[in-house]
Amino acid sequence: MPQGTPLNEAQALDWLRQLEDPGQRYYAAWWLGRMRSRHPEAVPLLIQALTDRGPRPDPASGIEEPNPVARNAARALGKLADSQAVDPLLEALESSDDGLREAAARSLGQLGALKARRPMLRRLAPGPLLAGAPRPGTSRLMEPCEALLEALGALGWREEDGSTITGRDREPVLAGGGPHGGHENPLLKCRHM
Repeated sequence: MPQGTPLNEAQALDWLRQLEDPGQRYYAAWWLGRMRSRHPEAVPLLIQALTDRGPRPDPASGIEEPNPVARNAARALGKLADSQAVDPLLEALESSDDGLREAAARSLGQLGALKARRPMLRRLAPGPLLAGAPRPGTSRLMEPCEALLEALGALGWREEDGSTITGRDREPVLAGGGPHGGHENPLLKCRHM
């Protein structure tokens, strides 16, 4: 394909199927999400790409980004609004890669995946000293707190069965000094209020 030629759906699917060029897979995952592909192979291929591990240098900065194909696949799955993606995204929420956890959390919120609420609360439960602590050597937090809180806000206080969550289950997020109410990061503090 000549450089500068726009990608189409068939090419994006071909690029995501192949395993040799992570740059093509990265772009294909982004394209399928951006264009809200309805092709029957798009979601299964993106789910498969969630397991793609390996760094890729960022063309702009030259810094290696961990697991960029999986991160773009997670982002795309949130845009495609297919419930098949919920369980694989829940698995990605347990990844050691905080960027993949962030993408998975945002997508689970976009999908309205109520079964993701409790796993997200578990990730926030350690509070600001652990979940909200800075990751050594980076500007990132140990957990993608903002993404988790935004996703929880999108999900609301409903259980999978439609019932409303009350009492003790709300305490970790709503308590006055709760996980992020006293956090030094104004975005997290604001999200808590």
